[in-house]
Amino acid sequence: MAENENAPATKKDLAALKTRLDLRMGSLSDEMHALEERLSEQMRDMQTELLKAFLPWQQDVKIQFRELEVNTGNSVTAIRE
Repeated sequence: MAENENAPATKKDLAALKTRLDLRMGSLSDEMHALEERLSEQMRDMQTELLKAFLPWQQDVKIQFRELEVNTGNSVTAIRE
């Protein structure tokens, strides 16, 4: 072990350490922002895929409800007559 490792830190040493830490924190912040952007894009893509997947089902259900409405309307009319 070198004696220098046990020497007290100077203000210059602390300033250099602060500079290095500030640079690293800035880098981490940039990385986190990029990660957030990628995650947001993936979530939008997933939402789009889900909506695309459910569109045919929704259209089928809408057709079924319309048929039910038409058939029920005819039955009610027939009963009234």
